[in-house]
Amino acid sequence: MRKLYLPLVLSVFLGACATKGSAPYLTSEPLAKPDSVSNYWVSTNNEQPLKYLTYEQKESCAEQNIIVKTKYLIDSNGDVFNVEIIEANTDAALQRLVEKSLQKRDFQPSKSNIALQPVIAYSKLEMKCEQEA
Repeated sequence: MRKLYLPLVLSVFLGACATKGSAPYLTSEPLAKPDSVSNYWVSTNNEQPLKYLTYEQKESCAEQNIIVKTKYLIDSNGDVFNVEIIEANTDAALQRLVEKSLQKRDFQPSKSNIALQPVIAYSKLEMKCEQEA
């Protein structure tokens, strides 16, 4: 039993270290309207919300141009929090997928952001929902 205890504790600890915190980490007050988010943070992975669509959702939005305007916080660790849909021309289910994809996005500080300045970012996501053959 003791042989299993150490690997179990170690895996739980490593898993906890790898997950994002439940609250944003802020080294200072976030900039509300930065001139350009890329002056502070650069996206390292760009999760596409359409990859989470079910077959039925893809059928219902086939050939639509989807536009979603969002607001979110990039904290001092480069993690995304407080995703808010400002405007969208799609249903609530797809809006939740956009929120999910933004929350999975990671950012690295730009070369000029040595202070890890958090920012409130605004994005306009434009996607074309293509029907699979």
